[in-house]
Amino acid sequence: MNVARPFDGATKASTAIDPLTKDYCTVYRESVSAVVLGNLVAHCFSGSSATSTVTTLQTLSNAAGFVNSIESRALFHAGAFYFM
Repeated sequence: MNVARPFDGATKASTAIDPLTKDYCTVYRESVSAVVLGNLVAHCFSGSSATSTVTTLQTLSNAAGFVNSIESRALFHAGAFYFM
């Protein structure tokens, strides 16, 4: 899924699963050409339609000297996925 490494801060993927349908969404920070820059994205899969979607949640800066420090979380509650 192009998840950035190493796993620390926003580079750690977080997954939420619907226990009834087994649909899931994973939020992670993209790596771009093996560099930990890029976007914070959600990759969701629906088992009922056998499709997946990737949605950019936030475009992160890659300006020189800029350090992105974001903790990402995914949660399924009351029929909806939430990203924090």
